[in-house]
Amino acid sequence: MGVDPSGSNLYFYEQAGLAIGGARIRRVDLGTGELTTYAGNGLQYGQLDGAGGDPADDVVEGAPALQSALGYTTSMVVEPATGDLEAVIYTVGLVRRVASNGDGTAGTIETVAGGGTNAPLNVPPLSAGLANPTGVSLDDNGTLYIAAGSHFGGGAEVYASDSQAINPVVGNGYAGYFPLENERALARLVERAASDRRFYALLKKQIARLRPQVAPRAEARAVLAAVSGLRSAAPGGATRRAR
Repeated sequence: MGVDPSGSNLYFYEQAGLAIGGARIRRVDLGTGELTTYAGNGLQYGQLDGAGGDPADDVVEGAPALQSALGYTTSMVVEPATGDLEAVIYTVGLVRRVASNGDGTAGTIETVAGGGTNAPLNVPPLSAGLANPTGVSLDDNGTLYIAAGSHFGGGAEVYASDSQAINPVVGNGYAGYFPLENERALARLVERAASDRRFYALLKKQIARLRPQVAPRAEARAVLAAVSGLRSAAPGGATRRAR
């Protein structure tokens, strides 16, 4: 759901049913209460015959918004300067821009991020792959902030995207909380891993999955080294499991 900066219009996604219908972005004029269809032809992407074939259910660039298929839309934001609507399409990993005609109707629809095969690391936004995007926001400079799954799996990140490049700006791509920001938190992590066999095994497994370019890897290995020292010093090679 999104509201334009003037507070005049509210936009929401109408989920499709099993039959043709739904899969539309709807607009509510908050002054009059009028409800209209803003974008979408009632088809989900691939609903008729998959990619290719009938273009009615394809991702088509520059098509009239009312003639375009849509997918499960999880978040929307309106650009203050233009009134254009940025919509996150979860099912196909795209951010689509619905151009505003300025009169409460939509013009064309096009992809502004996602749809590629590259990791979203300083590449053009249209060449990047976005895994299950769920949120979008916009700053005063027109930069899009897109919440999506990590490009290497396991967690989530927030990516900043402009017309030139997309890059991660929040998160390290891993689910959960890895408390390495201060010595006290690190000591607690080491202590628990040294006394809890299951936690130690889980930690070791997760660290083994880290790619070499991921910044926390060296720190994480240092944790394992410290844990290994504690376990070796304990009677029987390990302390009792923590409660």
